[in-house]
Amino acid sequence: MFTKKEIKQSLLGCFEILLFMKSGIERFETSKASAIKSFVIVLLLFPISVITIMAIKNESNLSLIVLSEAGHMIGATVIFLGFLYYFMKQYNKEEHFWRFITISNWMSIPSLIMLTPIFIGLVTGVEMQHFASFAIFMTLLGYVYKGFVLAHCFKIPWELGGFVAIISLAINQNLLEFGLGQPAF
Repeated sequence: MFTKKEIKQSLLGCFEILLFMKSGIERFETSKASAIKSFVIVLLLFPISVITIMAIKNESNLSLIVLSEAGHMIGATVIFLGFLYYFMKQYNKEEHFWRFITISNWMSIPSLIMLTPIFIGLVTGVEMQHFASFAIFMTLLGYVYKGFVLAHCFKIPWELGGFVAIISLAINQNLLEFGLGQPAF
């Protein structure tokens, strides 16, 4: 699995990225093996997503939620990474592709932490509509971080990093329109 040093370096890198520090990008490995290994994080956090959506939607059909969320996650990931690889290949920047995947997967941890107020609200029975603005803000902030990571990981202008992050947003939203995934509110 992960060594203590890998976990420490990666979590420190995530924290630095949250502070918009370029040094956070360099803390992650560029190998294909580390990128593949980082998908373990996404798989470990997936049940929390499913439980949260079940609580928000007051849905008891676990298999429907799991299939819907898994379809959305896999579809969005495959489409976006395919687009990203092709796009970066046009700029001869594909050597940074594996690092980007690793960073994206590790950044799931701080994303989960930043959504803690929603989880607390779910547990305490607060009406979820009170969290709608916060959820929208956190979603947009996630795309800002994605643009930052793209710009500094691939060493491209920030405008281009922002454009690719917006493409990611478009892919996610369009998959929701096709019925893959569950909108949070």
